[in-house]
Amino acid sequence: MLDEITAIDLDQQCIRAIREVSVDDPGFAGHFPGEPVFPAFRQFEIAGQAGICLLDFVRRHSHEVPANLQPRRVRPIKAHHGVLLAEIHPGDSLTALAKILVDDELTSIFAAQLLTGDILCSLLIVEVCFADP
Repeated sequence: MLDEITAIDLDQQCIRAIREVSVDDPGFAGHFPGEPVFPAFRQFEIAGQAGICLLDFVRRHSHEVPANLQPRRVRPIKAHHGVLLAEIHPGDSLTALAKILVDDELTSIFAAQLLTGDILCSLLIVEVCFADP
């Protein structure tokens, strides 16, 4: 659900990505008639994908994406915190920011946020586990 990764800092373990919210995005269907608002689960999915991409880059110690890359299977296991602070509408440009908070061999916790311009729209702190070695 990310359109583009625009920055990765392996030392600081953070990432920035962009998502353009299309007017015809299926997330708006029925949410809400006459007043379209991007659903929370889609926001958290975008934020989560930024964090999971970051984990992959940091664990491989590389900015590159090899052609034969077989990423590890990652599963969310706990949402520590999630808040919706501002609505996202059709045509908005989202910036997804994520930072790793804790990382070990089996699990990782990262914080991610979505912004439209300078407005913080949502924040997610999630723990994931790795389903394979």
